[in-house]
Amino acid sequence: ERFAKYNQRWFRQFFPYRFGFPSQYTISTVCKLIDPEAFSQLFVEWARDIVAEINALKMGPHPETNDNVIAIDGKALRGSRSAKGKKLVHIVSAYSSELKLILGFTPVDMKSNEITAIPDVIDMLFLEGVLITSDAMGCQKNICKKNIDKKADYLLCVKENQPTLSSNIEACFSQYLEDHPNDPEPEDNSPLFAETIEKNKGRQEHRRCWVFNNMEDIDPKQEWPGLKQFSVIQRDRLVGKKTDNRVALLY
Repeated sequence: ERFAKYNQRWFRQFFPYRFGFPSQYTISTVCKLIDPEAFSQLFVEWARDIVAEINALKMGPHPETNDNVIAIDGKALRGSRSAKGKKLVHIVSAYSSELKLILGFTPVDMKSNEITAIPDVIDMLFLEGVLITSDAMGCQKNICKKNIDKKADYLLCVKENQPTLSSNIEACFSQYLEDHPNDPEPEDNSPLFAETIEKNKGRQEHRRCWVFNNMEDIDPKQEWPGLKQFSVIQRDRLVGKKTDNRVALLY
């Protein structure tokens, strides 16, 4: 109600509102009458159309310029536990970096069920030409295939939940470091290595990223649909006198 009154000039472009704007009680009554599943379906269809329009504009004759990233992630809704013994509500959502909007979501019983929920979220959306990102929970062969079937690219984290893939990447990277003892001194203008050093408010962060195109060693049986590259990111962070070192595996 407050929003409507504050933006009444904009709203009256579409409807006269001769008798004023509906009160909060009227709005509440209308919301209670709406079928949530029907509303969710209409919203998803609307979001799908918007994403399709954006992708069509961005891709055009130069699909490489499409920078729309859709991040799929699971979250626990804080404050959703109504009583002791009740679990928090978990949802898996798809967030568009271009629209700054959640395009679709589905509730899950617990975090472990995100694996089965992610394909449902992907099925809701038009994803052609976009980049799908997910944490290690989404690193599954069937999810990769679904992204490829949707004509989307993907960038996923690899952890111990995929032990064979993770160990293959680690072995390949370890061998690379042995063969390149002077690293990080790559060839000039090498597109396979990047390095940044950032200093801000007493914190210094050093990041290095290596990208590899040889998939024979990490996926010899070609079990991962659409797998083209993998990368390793090393981050060293110094805060005061405390050092934090992390390595992430992506592909």
